[in-house]
Amino acid sequence: MAQREEKSAMEFVKNWGDALNRWTERWIPDALVIVWILSIITFVMALIWGNTTPKGAVLAWGQGFWTLLSFAMQMCLIMMTGYILACSPPVRRLLDGLSGLPNAEKPWQAIVAMALFSMLTAWINWGLSLIGSAMFALFLVRRNPKVDYRLLVASAYLGLGCTWHSGLSGSATLLMNTPDNFVIKAKLVDSVISTKETIFTGFNLILALVIVVVITILMALMHPREDKAYRVQPELMEKLKL
Repeated sequence: MAQREEKSAMEFVKNWGDALNRWTERWIPDALVIVWILSIITFVMALIWGNTTPKGAVLAWGQGFWTLLSFAMQMCLIMMTGYILACSPPVRRLLDGLSGLPNAEKPWQAIVAMALFSMLTAWINWGLSLIGSAMFALFLVRRNPKVDYRLLVASAYLGLGCTWHSGLSGSATLLMNTPDNFVIKAKLVDSVISTKETIFTGFNLILALVIVVVITILMALMHPREDKAYRVQPELMEKLKL
């Protein structure tokens, strides 16, 4: 009886994940469309509550963009250093070795490996996670052809959605630890806030650990049944040059 209830619960999670995937594919627009929608909403809000004209709103957007130039350059450097590290020969060999650990006959293990890699590397550096996870997904799908590629790609983005901002390259935490940042200049805070009070607090570390464990288990349970799994076609698999 207990085994039947456990199996029923697992089937519910699998079906739930499959339903979410179908809904997302049908209704969620592309990223560019979302950007346009948010820009239009912001523009309208500026006209209503910003006490400005359409020309003033456009000029404010253009002038405000350049105030973030130094911050944007910091983010670009984080991404570039992550890219250089992820593409280095030692890391590529490491990714190839890690991709062989999951059992190819148990595709959920590849999801576990992908989720853990994405979230743990994102805690260290979001640029490393962004590029390294994309590369690791290719290694994994080559070694684990039965894995659902949609769920694998979703797992590769978990780091950016779950752990990066609580880690060593979190934008807000590093900004607040920067002397004379624009938040201090705006007198919203009195002084810098050390990373000892943000990243390295016990609460933050424990919360990050709980998120990694819970999300990894959930992603593994969401792997669809074999007949519903979306697999990379063999002819495409042969084109993967890693």
